[in-house]
Amino acid sequence: MAEMDRRDFVKALVVGGAMLGTVQAAGSVLAQEQQQPKTAKDPNNMTPLEAHHVPKIEPAAESLKAGEELYVMITIDHPVLPEHHIVQIEVFMDDKKIGTYTLTPEVMRAALTVVLTPKKSFELVVRDLCNIHGLWENRMKIEVA
Repeated sequence: MAEMDRRDFVKALVVGGAMLGTVQAAGSVLAQEQQQPKTAKDPNNMTPLEAHHVPKIEPAAESLKAGEELYVMITIDHPVLPEHHIVQIEVFMDDKKIGTYTLTPEVMRAALTVVLTPKKSFELVVRDLCNIHGLWENRMKIEVA
């Protein structure tokens, strides 16, 4: 077996530790994504924790004709700090995922606009993932005539 000098040993130790940290961080995000999403117990009277995590869904219209474009603003009133931020936003039409948006706290606030062209009524589901408080969800029925 070849001998490793001290410098090579320290390099291997640092790289291995960094890789382990990355795997553990990715594992914790995956574990949070697989949990049951939290929702507001009373949407009209949210706790401060709920108000900072439950996605706000603001469609330009709550009903429209088939094939018309619908602009939907999605915002999460959450702090944007390196140690505490929204990691990801997912958007679903009924049970079909139509978008996943990954956020970085250095440059992004948790807000986006999506443009949908539905052919039938559906439930819009938005989930966000906080790196500390886990997965949150909000739902809204959109009527299409």
